Amino acid sequence: MFLVGCQNQAGEAYKVVNTSGNTTNQTENLYVASNPTGANLYVDNALKGTTPKTVTGLSVGNHAVKVTKSGYNNYTSTKYIYAGQTATLNVTLTKTIGVLSTK
Repeated sequence: MFLVGCQNQAGEAYKVVNTSGNTTNQTENLYVASNPTGANLYVDNALKGTTPKTVTGLSVGNHAVKVTKSGYNNYTSTKYIYAGQTATLNVTLTKTIGVLSTK
């Protein structure tokens, strides 16, 4: 690691940067909000709760996200989680359109 984004006594800028390239042991967060709220949130096919929700302890990399609510179309996506960041996903669910059947 080395530092970038601050200043040393000589006025040179630096901040902490991971130079090892190893992000496999890092865990990060995903914040998901939906309109309407109270939708079921699944990450990697596991129910994590209802929106709005912050899911913690996710590994760096791609994760499958699904948001569902009765009366609305499901939302599915893949979200990349970066090291050192909380990813944010804002979802607007659309109402399902019923099928009218006449006999």
